[in-house]
Order: sequence, then C-alpha cells, then structure tokens
Amino acid sequence: MIKYIEFSKQLIIQRRIEVCKQMQLGRSTFYKRIQEGLFPPPFSLGERAVGFFAHETNAMIRAMAAGKSNDELKTLVKILLEYRKNPSLNLHELEVK
Repeated sequence: MIKYIEFSKQLIIQRRIEVCKQMQLGRSTFYKRIQEGLFPPPFSLGERAVGFFAHETNAMIRAMAAGKSNDELKTLVKILLEYRKNPSLNLHELEVK
C-alpha cells in the first residue's frame, strides 16, 4: 500500500470541489465514500473551511486504479490518517499493522 503514497516537500491542500472534480465524483457520492472509510476525511482550515491533502487524494486514486478492494482502500485510509497525526512515523511500520 505504501507505494501509492508520494510526498512532495511542499504540502498541497485541495478543496472539496477540486477533489470531486479530480475523482469525477458528485458531492453526495464523495461524502458517502468518506463516511464508509473509503477516502480520508477533510481537516479543518478554519472556522468554515476544510481541505484535503493532494498526496492523500493521489494515493487513493492510484490504489483505485490498481484495482484495490474496498478493504484495501480502508487500510490505506487508516495508514494515511495515522501518518497525518504523526508524520515522523515510518510508513512501512504502519503498513504492517
């Protein structure tokens, strides 16, 4: 699963409309995927704004394109969220859990 995650030195934040356009999903379907654990949830940018990391979006698209199952996508989401909480973690250790 780790091979689907690519990081750049500069974090890129996307808004929902950009992510939906990139994934070719409607708003309802997009939020349903988040609710089902098939896509990382947004993070707060302020009082009334949320964002998504581009590397997380790209990792999910790569995994879907590779034909990963819903269970594998959920595992990838968990890995991405653990890394989001603590970027100093070794991603390969997270993959084993």
